[in-house]
Amino acid sequence: MRRVVECPLCGDRVRLNAPPGRSRVSCPSCKGRFALEGDEAPRHGKKPASRPGGKGLWIALAVGAGVLLVAGGITAFVLLGGGRGVGGGGPLGGPGGNGERVGRVPPDLVAYVPNDAFILRYANVKDQLRALGGDKSQVRLPLDAKQLEKDYGPLEDVEEVLWAYRTSDFTRGGTVVVVRFSRPVEKARITAGGKEREAKGRKYYELKPNKDAEGFGGKALGDYVCFPSDTLVVRADADVLVREVLGGDAGKFPGWFRKLIDEGEGHVIAARRAPREGEAAVAHGAVGVVEWSTRSGDTITAHTVEEYAREDIVPRGLEFWEGRARQTLPGERVTFRVSGKRILAEVTAPAGGRR
Repeated sequence: MRRVVECPLCGDRVRLNAPPGRSRVSCPSCKGRFALEGDEAPRHGKKPASRPGGKGLWIALAVGAGVLLVAGGITAFVLLGGGRGVGGGGPLGGPGGNGERVGRVPPDLVAYVPNDAFILRYANVKDQLRALGGDKSQVRLPLDAKQLEKDYGPLEDVEEVLWAYRTSDFTRGGTVVVVRFSRPVEKARITAGGKEREAKGRKYYELKPNKDAEGFGGKALGDYVCFPSDTLVVRADADVLVREVLGGDAGKFPGWFRKLIDEGEGHVIAARRAPREGEAAVAHGAVGVVEWSTRSGDTITAHTVEEYAREDIVPRGLEFWEGRARQTLPGERVTFRVSGKRILAEVTAPAGGRR
């Protein structure tokens, strides 16, 4: 049965052969694989037991949360549906307001992202909490907040989170999560029951092994953790992947993508590029996209910068945005302009309509 579905990894709407029942399918746009529930597929069976503190399931939960947050594309992650800055002034996610610091994705976090990652989601938790008056329920994260607190303690101790994904398999792994804290982390608590390993002269820990062979438990992604500093935690879902990023010398993206990431300026930023050279990151032809949102009073603005490989492809993007401008919701306003090989767009809407 052919169905049109939205890829939870890249956000593109694609047509797939989806048999009844739960199945794993490949997105023709980003080549990533994800689980798809069939219309006639009731799920049975008991929940698998987890270890105390959620270790071993942490990376899987991060992936699952990322899938849920991006069900409508990257925009679903960056749009901030609630909360004003303290005292009701200023934007959340953009410059100005109550003196809250607004920044870009920190290079020292990107240094622990694999070179071939093509989706990044960043959240400055500390500044969101400040701007939202401490309301944790409205903080946007690229992973599950309850699980994060269960593993590490109060959300108030988290400063920043960076989630990154690459096309994966059970050997290379696909997901890295980098978390910076305002206090030293309890390493013994995080690594309890794990196996200490070493690579590049640095220690890391195997909390759950990844395996790419049939047998007891089947193929599975793992959970590996390292501590570049007392306040920084890096987790990956495969041994090969954690070894790649262990030295903090990864994140070597093409110059154009690094510059595109730096365009995002806010508390919540998301970026993606085409997983392979010669392909597109979105259906209308852009090779890279960065998005972030700001809030001023009762108005939310979603900012988008799209990068195209050549100027002659830009008209495809213009056609998309012209169509988007004709299909606005009540109170929405869509504006866009061309700058060389880029399209810069803004969508403004009442905050109540972005929940």
